[in-house]
Amino acid sequence: PIMFNAKRWCIGVVWLASVMFSVQCVHFSCKINDTLETDFAPQKIGWLGADVSTSLLLYNRTYLWLWGDTLYGNLYQTPQGDWKRNCTAMPHGTVGIVDLDVSNVPTQYIRHNEDGTPDLMGFFRPLHSITDPTEYYWTVAGLRLPSSGCVYILAQVIIPKNGFTQIGSDVIVVTNPEESNPLMWTYNTSRITQSSGTLNINNAIAYNQQDGHVYIMATDAKQPPFGVTIVTRIPEAAFVALDWTSLLCLRTDGSWAQDCTDAKSMINQPYSEATLTWHPKLGWYLLGLNLFAPTVVLATADQLEGPWHIQNLYDVPAPFSNQTLYINYAAKAHPEYSSSPSTFVFTYKPNS
Repeated sequence: PIMFNAKRWCIGVVWLASVMFSVQCVHFSCKINDTLETDFAPQKIGWLGADVSTSLLLYNRTYLWLWGDTLYGNLYQTPQGDWKRNCTAMPHGTVGIVDLDVSNVPTQYIRHNEDGTPDLMGFFRPLHSITDPTEYYWTVAGLRLPSSGCVYILAQVIIPKNGFTQIGSDVIVVTNPEESNPLMWTYNTSRITQSSGTLNINNAIAYNQQDGHVYIMATDAKQPPFGVTIVTRIPEAAFVALDWTSLLCLRTDGSWAQDCTDAKSMINQPYSEATLTWHPKLGWYLLGLNLFAPTVVLATADQLEGPWHIQNLYDVPAPFSNQTLYINYAAKAHPEYSSSPSTFVFTYKPNS
C-alpha cells in the first residue's frame, strides 16, 4: 500500500567528467538538484506529487510531463510548523506543462468529474474496444514525431487485479498537441497487438533518424530470472498508421520478426518506465531503475541493436535504499534541463 506521506520524487544532476571513446565507461559525479525539487513542490491545494515523471517535447521549449498515480488534496501546517500532505484522492494519471521560456514550474492538469471530484481513472482513457471496464492507463513514455505533428504516448494497460496487474500496452495519439490546454486535447488509442501481461512493449521509446524506425524497449517477463529488456522497432510510417503488423522484435539470431518468443536479451534486467535517448557524448543511452536494487543504471550503445554496456550511475540514499520499507523505480532523464552536453538531469521515485 502507498503511504501518502512517503511517496516522493528525487531529481539528480550528473556531471560527465570524461567519456571513453568506446562508450564502455563513463566517469561522473552526481547530486540532488534542490532548485528543481522546489520547482516541482506540492501545491497548497490540488497536485501533491506523483510518480512516472516522463517529460517530452511538445513544441519550441514547451514540454509535457506525464504523471502516473497522483496524490491530490491539500497541504496543512502542523503545530510544529511542518507542512504535511492531506491526500483525499489518487487519480491514476495527470499531466503537467512546462514552458521553459517562462518558468521551470509546471502547470498541473487534472481531469474532474461533473461533481468536481478528480477523475480517478486518470487523464487518458482507452477509447478503442476493451474487454475489461476496469482498465486504466499508466502513461510512461512518449515522443512527438514532426512528420505527423502528433504526440505518441506509451501506456501500461492496468487492471486492479491483485492490486496492480499489467495486461498489455497501448499507444495514445494526441492529434492537437499545439493546443496549450491539455484538457482540450483530442486523442485516440490503439492496443499494440503483440503486447500482453508478459510482453510489456512500453518501457521507453525513441525515433532513430538514421534508419527511419521508431524503437520501443520492452520487457519479456518470461525470460529468467525476473524478465529481461528486449528491443522492438517499427517503420515510422507504420507507427503513424498504428500498423502493428509491422512491429518486429530483435531475435537471438540477429533477425527481426513479428514472433517475439525468441527475443534477444539486450539487458539482463527488466527496466520498465525507463528513458531511451541520444546523447552527443554517450551515444544511445538507456536510464533504468528496477524494483530489485536501489541503484540507477546507465546503459550505453553505439546502435540500438546493441551491444549495451551497463554501469551503476547512482545509489539511492538512505532511508529509501531500505528495500524492506521502500521500492525505487522509474528513472527518467530530462535533457531539457541540462546546462551543457556534459550534464544531464534525471528523476527517480522512492515509494512505500
